[in-house]
Amino acid sequence: MSSKVDNQPLATVNGHIIYAGSLSREIEQLAATVHGVSFENLVPSQRAELKKNAITKLVREELVLESKLAVSVQPTEDELKAGIDEAQLGILVQGGDDIVDDEGFQKRLGESVRRELIIHHVIGLFLAEAEVSDDDVARFYQAQNQAPGLSRFVRDGRLDLAEIFLEAEKTLCPAGRSALILALRSFKERIEDGETFADLARKHSERAGTRESGGRIGWVRRGEINDAAFDAACAPDENSLTDVVPTPSGYLLMQVIDKDLSVLPLDEVRDEIRRELRDAQARAAFREWVSQLMAKADIRVGGDPSTWK
Repeated sequence: MSSKVDNQPLATVNGHIIYAGSLSREIEQLAATVHGVSFENLVPSQRAELKKNAITKLVREELVLESKLAVSVQPTEDELKAGIDEAQLGILVQGGDDIVDDEGFQKRLGESVRRELIIHHVIGLFLAEAEVSDDDVARFYQAQNQAPGLSRFVRDGRLDLAEIFLEAEKTLCPAGRSALILALRSFKERIEDGETFADLARKHSERAGTRESGGRIGWVRRGEINDAAFDAACAPDENSLTDVVPTPSGYLLMQVIDKDLSVLPLDEVRDEIRRELRDAQARAAFREWVSQLMAKADIRVGGDPSTWK
């Protein structure tokens, strides 16, 4: 998007202007987060839905940032620096060396980090007020273990797995990464339509150690493979496929051949559950508070109302 378009007013929230450039960056981020691909690779209906979600998110953020609570939780210089350094490192890992030194980009990055920190601190105020009892924790644990499918508290044991691995160099651009994700999703569809996992692994997997055996990894325990990959493989039933799993060196599609797992006792996950329930309670209270702000705000969105509202 050109700088001229970037600077066009898109909406006002109690008189504060949201510019089109903010929307452009937000929808690209949502496309990568929700769909794992770039905005250009989405179908028109997905694009329209993402635009609606993006403008709503920007409006809500603006309301939070201009609230009285936000005034009390301004980030420190050390927090800003740490946040910017972390964001820059992520950009460099993805091959963004050419933009990190751009003055305009640095200014936008600093503002983005500041906004995120303020919103994080405001949510923290709601988190401080959240209360979760031991009975709440026990009920949640019991419900998770009684629900259909695999309990989320299965941590110990081993899995028998096979993989199709596509390597992603650190310098690979977002479009290239999107192509790898789409390729693995197409393999999953082909397997579900009748092709064998082993045949596709021999033809397409880029991990020399498993490719010749049809992608077979064998029995593994937590710590013997990437944690995210192990967690993803715990969820599907035997003889089923995972979703695409990102790893530091590429992307995985895995077949779960067999399982030998056990459920952790309540005492070992009590603190984890309590944190999760407090977080959920705080975020629900935060969303309700933002909804009340929206109901009282003067919000005006430009463009075609059928697109944005």
